[in-house]
Amino acid sequence: MLAIVKEKIENAIKAAGYKLPKKEGDWFTAEAYFDLKDIKVDNDTLYFSLEVPQIAKYGGELEIDYLDISLSDKKATEKEEKTVAAKETEQKPNIIQKAKAWINNLWQKLFKKKPDTITITNTKANPSPSPSLSPKPIPSPSPIQKITNFIRILNGGAGQGGAGEFAKVLAGAGFTNVTAETADKTDYKNAIIKYRQEDEKIVAKLEELLKKDYKTVDKQKIATTSAEIVVIIGEK
Repeated sequence: MLAIVKEKIENAIKAAGYKLPKKEGDWFTAEAYFDLKDIKVDNDTLYFSLEVPQIAKYGGELEIDYLDISLSDKKATEKEEKTVAAKETEQKPNIIQKAKAWINNLWQKLFKKKPDTITITNTKANPSPSPSLSPKPIPSPSPIQKITNFIRILNGGAGQGGAGEFAKVLAGAGFTNVTAETADKTDYKNAIIKYRQEDEKIVAKLEELLKKDYKTVDKQKIATTSAEIVVIIGEK
């Protein structure tokens, strides 16, 4: 009887397009498919909720490393995956042949190929150059200082993908903890930085980067215990 009930439950899960979680190290990973007509999207914002029955039984906390969300046709995706797998299978022999040829060529260069000519030069010592003619060493560029403060970028009217583009700018400037999201509204003007008093130096760096695109950057000090800095980018 229990086997029949278990089979019915598994069939129902498969019919719903849900795959049971797999354990990878200390994490459980899972994926699920949903019909787009059942998903609520408003102003480029996707609304959904996570429900964990009996969460108190596991300590009352749900820890998520990341969520990867994509919209696609399930049948088309499965067809594309099969096509890619077939191409990879066809390419494997070619890759192996190229690797063998490269190794053989390198072996010839290192051990079997002899020089075409041997030049004997006079060993007469050359006068040492005067110190004034010695080339000056070129200083190596100093590494970018890593900034670990949490920066939250909100797109409030900068156009589609604006927050993500500015996040890339910050990453190139040394910021290592940045997220890009959508603001509560899309009619903001210019740029706004909300921060704590103790983050003045970091805000100065953010203001410098923002002024490459925005003539006006409004800095607002707020009384909060949160360590995050909020940057709202609006219409330029």
